[in-house]
Amino acid sequence: MEIEIFPIFVAHLNSQKNWRHTMAHHKSAIKRIRQSRKRKIYNRGNKKTMREAIKAVRTATTVSAAQEALKAAFSILDRVAARGVIKKNNAANKKSRLAKAVKKLEATA
Repeated sequence: MEIEIFPIFVAHLNSQKNWRHTMAHHKSAIKRIRQSRKRKIYNRGNKKTMREAIKAVRTATTVSAAQEALKAAFSILDRVAARGVIKKNNAANKKSRLAKAVKKLEATA
């Protein structure tokens, strides 16, 4: 199960023609607003991918499907943490809980 990382929607950024209608009056502040909007879209996509991967592990019915989904989720969580979308410790906690859930599924099967 391969889950792709969410791309940045440049078209969405370009469609916001009213970006100048902000409280910012300096060029640097306007640029910062533009950058933060871009990061927000990027972070939102990465978080969605992460949530989908976690959900795939939690909703897996067989042990083999759960282990495969767990491997993919670990990879995605590491990638998201490395990119700074979530903190490393947060990723470690999520990975620990997912591994615990898969072990519980193995014990019941």
